[in-house]
Amino acid sequence: MDQAVRDAFRASDDVYGAPRIARELGAKGVVVDRKTVAASMRRQGLEGIGPRMFTPVTTIQDPAARGFADHAQRQWDKGRLDAVWASDITYLRTGEGWLYLAAVRDGHSRRVLGWARLHASLGMLTPIAFETLHYEALTPEPEPAK
Repeated sequence: MDQAVRDAFRASDDVYGAPRIARELGAKGVVVDRKTVAASMRRQGLEGIGPRMFTPVTTIQDPAARGFADHAQRQWDKGRLDAVWASDITYLRTGEGWLYLAAVRDGHSRRVLGWARLHASLGMLTPIAFETLHYEALTPEPEPAK
């Protein structure tokens, strides 16, 4: 059994774990349980490669720094437009790499005032995204032609 597990592991370029090797062996007609394969791999010191979890570093906190003042006092809707704006930045995995999306919303209407997207390959992403975003949000739309 150990030899069959080792052969299947080597055929996968040392990538497959116990569940995939058990399926591979089952497809070849060898009746074997996943736990038996896992025990065999452990005995032989074989480890499959799992998907890596990516956690991008979005904030490097300075313990001495103070937090931002809460000017809205957690009341986003002040009863009128443009009284409170909220902004956020998030990251999205795409086939071409990480894409960062920043948006600004009005607290009263909940309308998106502006947004910007940038690929993570650009340096200094957050300042560029928010500069672009706030420029777009603050720039009035042109008057329609009369």
